[in-house]
Amino acid sequence: MPRTKQWTVFYIAIGVGLIWGIIGYLAFFTAAHEVVHNPAIGIVVAVAFGLATGVAFYLFFKFTLRTFTWPFLRQAQALTTRPIAELPKAWSSSELDKLEEIINEALATLERLDLFSEIAGEIVATLEPQKTLGRIVATAVETLPATSGLIFLLDEQTQRYTVRTHYLLPLLDGQTDQISFAAEESVPGWVMVQGQPLIIPDAQFDERVHPLIRGGGVKSLLSAPLSIGGRPIGALNLFNDEAADAFDEHDVYLTKIYADLAAVAIDNARLYQSVEDERHRFAAILSDTTDAIVVLDQTGKVLLFNAAAEDLVGDLKVGQPVSSLDIDDLVAALDEARRAKGSIVHEVSTPSERTLYASVSPVHDVGWVIVMQDITTLKELDKLRTQWVAAVSHDLKNPIAAVQLSAGLMEKAGPLNETQKEILEKMQRGGERLRSLVTDVLDLARLEAGPALRLGVVNPVEVIAEAISDVETLAADKGLVLMTDLPPALPPVRGDAALLGRVMANLLGNAIKYTPSGGQVTVYAQPKGDVVEVKVIDTGRGMPAKSLPHIFDRFYRVPGSEEEAEGTGLGLSIVKSIVEKHGGRIWVESEEGQGSTFVFTVPAGEEN
Repeated sequence: MPRTKQWTVFYIAIGVGLIWGIIGYLAFFTAAHEVVHNPAIGIVVAVAFGLATGVAFYLFFKFTLRTFTWPFLRQAQALTTRPIAELPKAWSSSELDKLEEIINEALATLERLDLFSEIAGEIVATLEPQKTLGRIVATAVETLPATSGLIFLLDEQTQRYTVRTHYLLPLLDGQTDQISFAAEESVPGWVMVQGQPLIIPDAQFDERVHPLIRGGGVKSLLSAPLSIGGRPIGALNLFNDEAADAFDEHDVYLTKIYADLAAVAIDNARLYQSVEDERHRFAAILSDTTDAIVVLDQTGKVLLFNAAAEDLVGDLKVGQPVSSLDIDDLVAALDEARRAKGSIVHEVSTPSERTLYASVSPVHDVGWVIVMQDITTLKELDKLRTQWVAAVSHDLKNPIAAVQLSAGLMEKAGPLNETQKEILEKMQRGGERLRSLVTDVLDLARLEAGPALRLGVVNPVEVIAEAISDVETLAADKGLVLMTDLPPALPPVRGDAALLGRVMANLLGNAIKYTPSGGQVTVYAQPKGDVVEVKVIDTGRGMPAKSLPHIFDRFYRVPGSEEEAEGTGLGLSIVKSIVEKHGGRIWVESEEGQGSTFVFTVPAGEEN
C-alpha cells in the first residue's frame, strides 16, 4: 500500500469517516429500535457514511485548507532544513590579555583626562602660578614613568633659564639658585631652540644635563618646551633615576600636554598681573588728576568717578542716575551729546554756584565719560574783564562823539583846501569805525555779562523779511540777487526778536560784502526736529579750510578780506553769542571758490 503524504491524509480521512459512521449507527440504534432486527442495514449505512465523510474531508483538505496552510508549512520546512551557523571560537589567553591591556589603558586615559580637567579648573580658579605649576609637575611625575621633575622658566631680564618649581628632587633643596642656563644652553636651551621635546635615554653620559642632576643619579630624562604664542618661556623636565630609556613617544605626547597646561597657567597669571597693574595705574591717575571724571553707562547711570568729581558735584554713588544730581546743565550736556552722537563741550553751573567746563564723550561698549574742570575763577575774571571793557568802551563813546562833531564843524569854521578836506574825511571815517568798534564791544560785553534777552514768541518769517528789507538797497547797488526759500508754514521760535533780527542782518550784510557783483544770496529755512534751521547761502569766493575753525573768534578776519570790506571783526562773535544765548548752534560750511553757507538753529516755541 502506498505511503505518500496524500495517501496518509486519505487514510486518516477514511478512519475519521468510519468513526463518524459508527457514531451515526449508534445514534440510529438508539433512536430506532427496529434497526436491531436488521443489523446489516445499520452496518452498510455506517460504512457508506464513513467513506463519504472521509472522501469529503480529504477533498476539503487538498483543495481548500491546504491553500492557506501551505505557505506556513513551506516556511517551517525551510527553518527545519537551514544549516545552523557555527559558534565563534573561544578567545585565546593572549587575546584576553590584550583586551585587558586595552581596557586598562582606556581606564588610565580616562583617569588622565580627569586629571587634565582638574588642572584646567585650577588654572581658571587660581591665579597663583607657583601652586598650579607645582600641581602640574607632581601630576606628570605620578602619571608617567618618572620619579621626579622640575620646570625651568626664562628670566626676561637675565635671559637665563632658572628653576621655578620641582617635585621629588631632594638634590635641589637649597641649591636651585646654582642651576641656571643661558637661553641656548643645556637641555632647556636645546628644546627651546628646536621647539620640540627631547628624550635622553642615558642622562649619565650626556653633557647637556647639569652636573648636579647627573650627580643625583638620574638615568633618563624627558624635556618638553613651554611656549606662549610661539615665544619660548621655559621647559618641563621629567627624570627617572631607576632605569635608562624609561620614556617613549607616548610619554612625549602626554608631557607636551602637561607643558601646554603649564604655559597656559603662566600666561593667565601674567595677563592677570598686567591687568592688575593697569588697573592700579588707572586708579592712581583717576585719583590724582585734578579734573573731575565721571563715567556713565548707556542709560546715564554712574559707573565710576574720582575724588575730584565728588568735590565738584556733590555726593556721588555707583548706579546713581546723573539726573538725580540736580544739575540741569549736566543733563542737558548729556542729551546734547546723545543727539550729536559724538563729543561736545558745555558749561555747567552747579547748585554751589560753581561753573564747570564739561566735555562729554561717548565710550564704545561702555557709555559716556564726562571730564569737568572748575573754571569758576576764570569766569569771574572774565566777568571783571567784560565789565572793565564795557566801562572803558562806554567812556570812550563821548570823546569819539566829540571828535566826530568837531570834524564835522571844521568846514563851517572856514574854507579848507583839498589836502585839509582829505585829512578831514579820513578823520571822519576813522571816527565812525572807532564808534562802530566801541558799539560792538559794548554789545558783546552786554551779551556776555548776563541774560539781557527779552524772550517772547517770534515769527521767524517776519524776522527774515525785515532783515532782507533792510539790505535790499545795498544788494541792488552791488548788482546781487536776494532770494528766499521758506516753507508755507514755519513754526514760531522762542527768542528775542531784536537780537534775532541782528543775527539775520549781520549774516546777510557779510554775504553781500563778500559776494561779487552778479552773484546771489539766498535765505533758506526749515523746521528740523525741535529747532528751526536757517541758512544764509552766498555765491562769493568762499573761505580756506584753515579759516573755518576761527571764523567766530573775536577780531578774526579771513586773510585777504581786509581790503575788500571794512569791519571790526566782532560781528560774527556777536552773532555766535546771540545764537548760543537762545540755546541754539551756529556753524559755517565753505570752500574756496564755492561760496559760503552760514547755518544757525533756534529752539522752536509755541504760540501762547
